[in-house]
Amino acid sequence: MSLDKEPDITAIAAGTLDDDKSQSSIPTPSAHIFLSEKASWFQVPDDGAERWVGWPQGTKY
Repeated sequence: MSLDKEPDITAIAAGTLDDDKSQSSIPTPSAHIFLSEKASWFQVPDDGAERWVGWPQGTKY
């Protein structure tokens, strides 16, 4: 998805990815957002991506 006010950013909902059937590589995330709403069992990977409890600072929504 993309936001009209942030045309240079493309967001992908992780739940829409099917790793078993992908014919291309899955992009590396640059940020993990809305961590205040994540499931308690989910462990955010230590992949160097920025972490935000809500929208990243400066996002125009």
